[in-house]
Amino acid sequence: MLAAQLLNSKIIERGYDHSIRLYVNIPTGDMIQLPIMQLKTPTSIHMETLAAINPSQRCIAELVRRLTPKLSESSDEFDNEYKKVHKHIDRLQALGLIAKIRDGKFVRVDIREFGKIILEIDRAFPKTEESNGS
Repeated sequence: MLAAQLLNSKIIERGYDHSIRLYVNIPTGDMIQLPIMQLKTPTSIHMETLAAINPSQRCIAELVRRLTPKLSESSDEFDNEYKKVHKHIDRLQALGLIAKIRDGKFVRVDIREFGKIILEIDRAFPKTEESNGS
C-alpha cells in the first residue's frame, strides 16, 4: 500500500511500496488530504468519551450521566466524575477533535469533522487485547 509522506508540511509525491520494495511515484489523484494531528493520540478513555458525545446534549453534566448512569447527581462520586470528564473534554478539544460551544449557561460539546474521522477509524479497527499491550 502506498502512502504519501509528510515533511515540513509539504506532501512528498513519492512513497515506499512494500509489495515491490521500491520507492515509486504516487499519483496525486490517489492522495487524500488529512489534517495534521499532534503526536499525542487520544487514549481509550478519551475515545470512550468522544463516542458518548450526543449532539442533542445540552451540557457536560448530561454527558457524565450518559457515561455513568448509576451515579446520583448529588453524590461526591458524580462531582469527581464530572471533573474527570471535563478534563477529557479539554484534552479532546486540544487535539482538535471537538469544539466547546457556550449555549446560555451551558457548554455544549460538538464533534468536529476530524473527530468524526477518528471515531470512524476507531470503530473500523477496534483494538484487541494484544494491541492494547495487555
